[in-house]
Amino acid sequence: MRYVFGPFVLDGARHELTRDGELLAIEPQVFELLLYLVEHREQVASKDDLIEAIWNGRFVSDSAVSTRVKSARKALGDDGKTQQYIRTVHGRGFRFVADVLEGEASEPISEAQKPAAAIKLPPRKIVSVRAAILAAGALSVIFICIAVYLATRLPTPVQNRLAVLPVINATGDEGLEWIELGLMSLAVDDIERGSANRLVSVGAVMRAVETDPVSETGDLEISDELRSRLERVYGASHIVLSRLGKQGDEFRLEYRVVSPRGISAPRALFGDAPARLALDMSRSVLAALPRSGEAAMDMETISSDPFVMEAYARGRALQYQGRVAESLNMFEVAADEEPENFWVRYEQALSLRMLGEYEASKARLDDLLVRANEMNDPEALQSVLNGLGRIHAARNEREKAISRYLEALEAGRSLNDPARSAFILTNLGIEERRNGNFDASELYLSRAITEYDAAQMPIPPGELLNSLALLKYETGDIEAAEDYLHQALEAFRLSGAELSQASVLKNLGELSIALGRWNEADQRMLESLEIRTRLDNTAGQLSSLSGLAELRLRQGRFDEAIQYAERLLETAQLAGSLSGQVTAHDLLGEILGRRGETTAAFGHLTAAIGIEEDRERERNVLELKVKLLRFAPSADLNSEALQTDLAELSQEAAAYESNSLTVLISETQAELALRAEEVEAASAYFGDAWKASRLADSPSDTARLSARLGQAELTLGDSDAAAAYLGMAREVHPDHFEVLILSARLAEQRGETEQASELMAAAELAAGDHWPRAISFSPVLSD
Repeated sequence: MRYVFGPFVLDGARHELTRDGELLAIEPQVFELLLYLVEHREQVASKDDLIEAIWNGRFVSDSAVSTRVKSARKALGDDGKTQQYIRTVHGRGFRFVADVLEGEASEPISEAQKPAAAIKLPPRKIVSVRAAILAAGALSVIFICIAVYLATRLPTPVQNRLAVLPVINATGDEGLEWIELGLMSLAVDDIERGSANRLVSVGAVMRAVETDPVSETGDLEISDELRSRLERVYGASHIVLSRLGKQGDEFRLEYRVVSPRGISAPRALFGDAPARLALDMSRSVLAALPRSGEAAMDMETISSDPFVMEAYARGRALQYQGRVAESLNMFEVAADEEPENFWVRYEQALSLRMLGEYEASKARLDDLLVRANEMNDPEALQSVLNGLGRIHAARNEREKAISRYLEALEAGRSLNDPARSAFILTNLGIEERRNGNFDASELYLSRAITEYDAAQMPIPPGELLNSLALLKYETGDIEAAEDYLHQALEAFRLSGAELSQASVLKNLGELSIALGRWNEADQRMLESLEIRTRLDNTAGQLSSLSGLAELRLRQGRFDEAIQYAERLLETAQLAGSLSGQVTAHDLLGEILGRRGETTAAFGHLTAAIGIEEDRERERNVLELKVKLLRFAPSADLNSEALQTDLAELSQEAAAYESNSLTVLISETQAELALRAEEVEAASAYFGDAWKASRLADSPSDTARLSARLGQAELTLGDSDAAAAYLGMAREVHPDHFEVLILSARLAEQRGETEQASELMAAAELAAGDHWPRAISFSPVLSD
């Protein structure tokens, strides 16, 4: 059904929302919510109704519903005040209130039927996308490719999705430790390349079984929890369990298959080559599956040589163990035997990329690209193109990466595998976000969710949800960003991906810091550090230690902040991480500078500048030089000279168009003006910092600067302006010490001396170690 209201057309069949003929990017759940409200516009839809309709009754928070309603209003140019299309019925729910014309999705709506505001409706999806590109101007022509792919892709048949679990080594031979992941990878690659069936990735399976492994002895069985996780999170329809043992002089591979009908009886294969047995098992499993497409089970997808098969399997096992240099050696052994083996060469190229040997990897993939085209094999072609895209992305060659990903998407159209398409769409969304093309990014990531849904994966991967969160944060929709982060955290918890959980917890912590919810941030940061430390994830530890040091600095707990920063510096030095060392020196310089230990602060900031100058990181050098001026010793203070230096740095900073850098420079200029007792100039600088903080989407910083600007305005005699700034600050961070100081001063002005005293005491408690520096400006601001 097609619905027309105002300039909008909502097409349920095509899953499209257009405005004046232009296709709008809209997330699937937002589209479903809007469609539900339009279809049920004669009644009020409660939050429970929406949860049942959009989330199939799964538990979600009220904020998730509110966020989708907000996004739907935003797509329509509506908001909570005007409520032109979606009206809030307080205490009951929501209702769509605009006039609507209906028509069948397949039939055009005549000009006479259309509302006056509605322009022509495009007859085909591709035209809609092209119109949107021409009208918006900011979107690339590459959208045509994605529109063509999505519009012309064949209907996805019902497919089996197999989860092949690691092969249990029951041989008692430690030299065969490679079979656990190696034979699993061999079976997975064989099934995926030799049939129309789909696989849960090896990495996903490894995460799932990490906390719930299959027993090495007794019957081959799977726990209800692991089965539920593989089915719910990854959409597995069949789960393959296997165990390799010895019987006399032969190997015995026992296996069972868990399906919707239950678990099969054990079957066993015998032979002298484990790799051959793994391939025989995969063919036997395929033969017993309900057919979802043509399965070319008579072809050799890897090799017919047992030696090559084993070398390949060993290489794959080493890849997943993180022993990439050793895996490359194994693939080279296999390639020496079969120089023309496509998939051996492909894995060589991937191992080279993992080792950071991008040129060598690209050279191999370029050769394979020619062969894949000659082979007319869409899976091989898509794999190579995606691999090339990953290399370009790693080298920050974003336009080239996007081009290759689009080619990969087109190459795999005939595969009819929505999960593979979703993975590539996610890569496209990530690169477009990094490129600053937020509309394009949202379109790709939203389409990825649709593709995962088509793949019968009801819970999108956490990586996709995390990418959507970062996109929403960068576009200023903090509420939606937080909602997506919570969804990503839940997805990673369901899949057992602990390191990914730690990453999302760190992101949630940073978001809580920006929102002024420091206790919440504290809990998330500590949990993130605990996971990363337990799993010996050095890079993750550096990130969490940095976040905790910054949080403790904001909280005024300087001793703890120094401990985290020193631990960060030590860890970064041991790991050889220059970025970690710079961050540690930067933090230590700022903490010590705020504590008045200017000589030590200068030492750390100068060390950071030296590293960044060697690395030619000009923007970072600029920021560190501003901090050097900010913590200049009082004995060396020459305000006019420092302001001149800052003005020069400010001119340099303009080239970077960085709001956060503007905040730092302007606030530093304001503090120097206060030292010189130039309150009017300080107020102007605080105003510049306040405006920049709002553009930077940092509510906590905006609240702090609102309070500092209010104090300056109060000193200048404008108590109304001061009260207005206090109101804004209280909305975000009412317990920040700068906010409490302004509250105390206004109370004192009103003659409420007792309340003023209580507020100032609360400010001192909240400020912690910030207090001496905070009150150093008080004589100027209270005159």
